[in-house]
Amino acid sequence: MASRLHVNVATRGYGTARWLQSGMVLVLLVSVAYGGWSWTEARRLAGETARYADSIARVQALNRSFSAALVQDGLTRRQTEIDAVYRRVEFANLLTRKRSFSWTRLLNRLEDAIPARTSVQSVRLDFRESAVNLKGRAKTLGDLNALVDSLDRHDAFHRVRIMNHRFQEVEEESPSTRSVKPAVRTNKPRKHQVVEFELSVGYHTQQ
Repeated sequence: MASRLHVNVATRGYGTARWLQSGMVLVLLVSVAYGGWSWTEARRLAGETARYADSIARVQALNRSFSAALVQDGLTRRQTEIDAVYRRVEFANLLTRKRSFSWTRLLNRLEDAIPARTSVQSVRLDFRESAVNLKGRAKTLGDLNALVDSLDRHDAFHRVRIMNHRFQEVEEESPSTRSVKPAVRTNKPRKHQVVEFELSVGYHTQQ
């Protein structure tokens, strides 16, 4: 008869199972510990977030109260108004600094920019808008548009705004004409239409 070989594998399989069980328990314990730490950290972060939110709310409330007090006392201005104040201060300083402002230079620049068939009757400085106001006449509406384009192209001027314009009939003297009877002379005034305008143009005094 052939001999039989008996191998006992119960002990080896049992040891492997114990190692696997211990590893799973260790992983489970680490997972539980990490979950507990994450929950605690989340609670802490939530508390800090709530405190920061409360602080921001208090600061915003103080800002609103402060802004309301400024408005009530008339101590606040919109950004456009602040910018306008800066422009006025800068323009006034330029005009008064060592008496550097030159009317001759301004008039020469206007003469360079004003095209033919257009005449200016008055020039006035506007300190509040850092600009020059012009009143005058143009032969036609096209001549007025040419004036605006010329001022826009000039280095010393910018931001041209036509504030008012109207068509006006004016009289001009025509040369004396001879009639059939030499002794009789008549002067017939002729009328033609012009465009009277008023415009504002920004002026760079340092150009």
